[in-house]
Amino acid sequence: VGALTHRSSQSPRRLPAADLPDHPAVDDTPFSRTLWEQGQDLARLALETNFVQGIQGGTLDPNIYGQYIVQDCAYCYHGAADWRQAAKRARAQGLPRIAAFAQARYESYQKYNAAYLPRWHVADPAALTLSPAAQAYIQLGRHVAAHFEMIYLVLAMLPCDKLWWWLAAQLHSDNSAGVYEFWIR
Repeated sequence: VGALTHRSSQSPRRLPAADLPDHPAVDDTPFSRTLWEQGQDLARLALETNFVQGIQGGTLDPNIYGQYIVQDCAYCYHGAADWRQAAKRARAQGLPRIAAFAQARYESYQKYNAAYLPRWHVADPAALTLSPAAQAYIQLGRHVAAHFEMIYLVLAMLPCDKLWWWLAAQLHSDNSAGVYEFWIR
């Protein structure tokens, strides 16, 4: 989990390890290691995608990168609402550490939204047409935030955050990525 803190200050996926809920599911325990290890085949497939390899080589079509950013903006817009709802539910259930974590995630997503939505001229992220994958992921987060114990939202979202850190860590930050060097860093 400590490795998850390696993020750009602009990324909503920047996870301060000290703010993680005190729960064995999110610590570097056999449970969380097992979940990550069982997903390594998927992580490696993600590493080999044209998108990630294009980032590495600096050859990614800027239109594809722009589409990714617009989808990510929409995801983070919706994700902020889910984290806000989770914080409220956790407070109501007497779960202060999870409430604080969810509130911090909400604030992180809001900060990202405030920076990136105007930068990409997105006035209404709810009006964006999302890919089926983005729609499914947003619906998963919304469903878990509304209907499951709060720790499950943390568990459902941490693999995505860990995956992006892991992908960037696998890439070489030696200026070979040119215009996408910032993404790797």
